[in-house]
Amino acid sequence: MAEETKEEVKKEDVEVEEVKEPVVEEVVEEETPKKTELELAQEKAEEFENKYLRAHAEMQNIQRRANEERQQLQRYRSQDLAKLSYQVLTT
Repeated sequence: MAEETKEEVKKEDVEVEEVKEPVVEEVVEEETPKKTELELAQEKAEEFENKYLRAHAEMQNIQRRANEERQQLQRYRSQDLAKLSYQVLTT
């Protein structure tokens, strides 16, 4: 009986070992379309063009604001001169 138990245990070990076979996971690589050198260069060119256009627009805005500020200062300067002249003439 002890021998039968040992054989049963050995059979169970064998069955357990069979169950413990390593499971191989398949790694599925996603196929991403690779960009050609020309496509990469075109993207880079578009990016540089976008940056250039933004910088150019920013420079135009700075010039426009500076001109507006200059004109506004000239208006107030003439108003200040008129107020000062009025005060001098009335006294």
